[in-house]
Amino acid sequence: MWELQPECIEINRLPMRVPLVPYPDVQMARQGGPSPWSISLDGVWRFKRVDRPARAPVDFAAPQFDDSGWAPIDVPGNWTTQGFDAPHYTNVIMPFAGEPPAVPDANPTGLYRSRFRLPRGWKQRRVVLRFGGAESVLMVYLNGQFVGLSKDSRLPAEFDVSTVVRGGENVLAVKVIRFSDASYLEDQDHWWMAGLHRSVSLYSQAAGYIADLHLDAGLNVRLDRGTLRIVAMIGGVTEPGWRFRAQVASRSFEGDVPTYRHHSQRARAVSAMRFSGSEVRFEAEFASVRTWSHEAPNRYLVTGELIAPDGTIVEAVSQQIGFRSVAVRERELLINGKPVYIRGVNRHDHHPERGKTVTLEEMREDLCLMKRFNFNAVRTAHYPNDERFYELCDELGLYVVDEANIECHARIRSLAHDPRYTAAFMSRFQRMVQRDRNHPSVIAWSLGNESGYGAVHDAMAAWGRREDPGRPIHYEGGLFTAWPKFHGRAALADSGRDGHDIDFPASDLICPMYPSIAELCSWAQRYAGEKPLIMCEYSHAMGNSNGSLKDYWDVIETHHGLQGGFIWDWVDQGLTLLDAQGTPYYGFGGDFGDEPNDANFCINGLVWPDRTPHPGIWEHHRIGQPLRAVPIGRAAFRITSHRDFTDTRDIAVRLVWLIDGEVVEDRRLALPRLGPGESREVPLPHLDLPLHATQELGVRLLYELGRDASWATAGHQLGWDEWTLQRARRPRVRRVRSAPRIEDGQIRCAETTVHLVDGGLARLAFDSRVLIKRGPVLNLWRAPTDNDGIKLQDRPSGAWSRWQAWGLDRLNMEVGDTRVTQRGGAVRLIRTIHHVGRDHSVRQTETLTILGNGEVLLEERVDVPKSWDDLPRLGLHLRLPGRFTQVRYFGRGPEENYADRCFGYPLGCYGSTVDDEYVPYIVPSSYGNHTDTRWLAVDDGELGLLCAPLGGSAEFSVSRYREMDLFRARHTVDLEPRDEINLNLDYKQRGVGTGACGPDTLGRYRIVPGRHVFGWRLRAYRVAETDPAELARQRFQG
Repeated sequence: MWELQPECIEINRLPMRVPLVPYPDVQMARQGGPSPWSISLDGVWRFKRVDRPARAPVDFAAPQFDDSGWAPIDVPGNWTTQGFDAPHYTNVIMPFAGEPPAVPDANPTGLYRSRFRLPRGWKQRRVVLRFGGAESVLMVYLNGQFVGLSKDSRLPAEFDVSTVVRGGENVLAVKVIRFSDASYLEDQDHWWMAGLHRSVSLYSQAAGYIADLHLDAGLNVRLDRGTLRIVAMIGGVTEPGWRFRAQVASRSFEGDVPTYRHHSQRARAVSAMRFSGSEVRFEAEFASVRTWSHEAPNRYLVTGELIAPDGTIVEAVSQQIGFRSVAVRERELLINGKPVYIRGVNRHDHHPERGKTVTLEEMREDLCLMKRFNFNAVRTAHYPNDERFYELCDELGLYVVDEANIECHARIRSLAHDPRYTAAFMSRFQRMVQRDRNHPSVIAWSLGNESGYGAVHDAMAAWGRREDPGRPIHYEGGLFTAWPKFHGRAALADSGRDGHDIDFPASDLICPMYPSIAELCSWAQRYAGEKPLIMCEYSHAMGNSNGSLKDYWDVIETHHGLQGGFIWDWVDQGLTLLDAQGTPYYGFGGDFGDEPNDANFCINGLVWPDRTPHPGIWEHHRIGQPLRAVPIGRAAFRITSHRDFTDTRDIAVRLVWLIDGEVVEDRRLALPRLGPGESREVPLPHLDLPLHATQELGVRLLYELGRDASWATAGHQLGWDEWTLQRARRPRVRRVRSAPRIEDGQIRCAETTVHLVDGGLARLAFDSRVLIKRGPVLNLWRAPTDNDGIKLQDRPSGAWSRWQAWGLDRLNMEVGDTRVTQRGGAVRLIRTIHHVGRDHSVRQTETLTILGNGEVLLEERVDVPKSWDDLPRLGLHLRLPGRFTQVRYFGRGPEENYADRCFGYPLGCYGSTVDDEYVPYIVPSSYGNHTDTRWLAVDDGELGLLCAPLGGSAEFSVSRYREMDLFRARHTVDLEPRDEINLNLDYKQRGVGTGACGPDTLGRYRIVPGRHVFGWRLRAYRVAETDPAELARQRFQG
């Protein structure tokens, strides 16, 4: 019953070490390819799942056991994604009932068997069996003998099998128990999986071997020279004469391996006091090193050789290092002496088909995509990653906050104080540090996530600072009560252990979760300590999200001590499912019979499971760009480098001129090379353009990679800036002479026919063909985003709960009398409509004007009651025939954008389709909005409909779905496209905010009570004869 003993964290598991591949010679070590002393055991194994550990056959590990009836399974892989069990998603609650360390009696257990042949020449050597990761308890057997046990699902476990392994064929058997006492430490807002989810391998060493190699590369106090401390730990050496040699940057170091002297009683006594182990140590300085940073990830290869007394090279290893320093001083996190903004993101291991098993190529894809969207840091939420992940971060240039595999969210106030778990807390943190210490990308150690705060955290931090003084400690858990207390808010009930403040000793950083912008400002003004604030989680990216990201960064960049944070999180944790017709979609909690569950709370990434970027990620792309330009009058601009360490020689700039959003000139612009933080004033080239006063002239700078990088190819867009040089003036209003005709509830003018119902536009036809089949109706409702309120929760929450209580989704229209006047070339209809909710109503006064040339003017005056203080939207909704699939608009795009998420979307003239406007959020919600819209047009290839706001700009979206279709759907496959086009012409939409987990939409992005006045122009046209952009510049009156 080891799975129920928290004090038992391992049996026979070897001490953690830096991942070193043994090679026969230094030349092979430098190349870093396959080694003859290492083999992979990945592949297809035999597998059987039983419903509890006791049901495992007693002799399942015996070599002669008949496993021919067992199923094949891929290793690495989760058995929960290979048809042997179901994944289970929870956020806070445990997937089973009980108190630690209890687990369910029905506890799925996986039995694995595989055969391998020991390579020739290995039998007389030390042989180590390595498991990259197993969830959650690993028990290992070789040739029928028990080898060892390991807990901690996310770090490797190694076992010395030298005395058990045989020459020739060997039978490896493994038992993995899904839930254990350790599960309470792994309650981490992700899928509960099971199995051997990382690689299994075997490596061989001589009797004397390199046990570990610590490489502490840094910078001296003046930051002008590199420093390197090398500690090589040698195992199996008992006699003198052994030597260790290290080489780096054309320098070589060699020293004797100390041994314990035991030839006499006196020698043993002296050795007992002086001998610190078979460690060889070197320290050196290097002039003119190229430092490592996120912008210039310069690395140096270190090789190590163990030399026998006879001069034979027994083993060679290699490691990449980077010279860089990390320090915390005066409320700044300093990298190489400079305060660097942390533009970070949290990342879970996730693949939509394989779950927790991700390949090297997929890890590289994630990190390259982060770099392309101008992220410079990643937090390994909430556990250590595969060791290759850190090698990629070293190579590509990403800072890492390396997090221990500790989260006891369901027991956040108790487990840190439970002495039965103390060893597990300590071990998980220590082993992570011991494995990952050589990586320059790792700039901070995290003690875990959401695990309360106790003496064990202070002990972990103290050990970390002593073992690795060059990196700060990160921990959020102590802020669970201290952060709200600092801001004068009531924390959860005091457990009697919460007397600490936000400067608690276990963390060198202030790293809150989801603080409001107001709280950040308050902290910056009131905090008197030395620690910088870096948010461990913010801007919760659930569905249509990431509102106010620009507002956060405006505050960060203008307040000393605020240094960025990590968006939550990188990837939607959806798992691929197929509906009855074989159509794929992404499932989440509850879709696998997993009870209890937290539904779609795992769907909160910046990218979809297949790594397609969400629209919201483009907001960060621009915020994090390396150059920024602002206009200086009409003839020049100031451009500033926001790089920290490198100049701009690798950046190419293009200058684009736009008239009414259309590109009219695109040229390369030669800019002076800028050093880090430098600014220059640059003249704007003069360009003679045929420009009318009614046209808008804009200029845009595009920043591109001028040459290939390790994470993107030349031409990749790094960012952009734009500004308006000439704003469009209102055109001269032309008078329409021809008068519309009123007959039988219709108004005819030119080729346009307006059908009236209750004094309002009900249908519009042009050339006898219908363009609008359901006229403009006041629309106050949108299918709630997750930030409006998570619709799959048991009870409505957030703003959505208020909207439902007000009855916004089922308003009744009460139409008053209509006043009709005709004068000159216009017919004007004025009516009042009350849109009645549960307790209150909105009063709409609409003036509908039909001109003799077929143009329709809609002028709206809407009075919103005081009690409806936060509407989802305010605008008009129209239904068009399904053939109107082509969309063209002058506004922000091409991706959707909202009032509080519109910084990363250029203003331009775009062509699209209704289907391309669809944003397939895993849980359907309102989508596809475009802000700053000057005009839009939809057409069917022959006829088109122009829509332009009356005065200023507005917002629009277009869809084949009604908002109620989106609201009622649980998955994308629940949506059935309608043979109609739903066109939303909005005066305003509520921002998207981050209310699913964090601050709600800011007040300035909400729709408040009171009177709102807006309007739209509608005009039918023939596509072959009329340019909608030209039509939009015209103005008429009757």
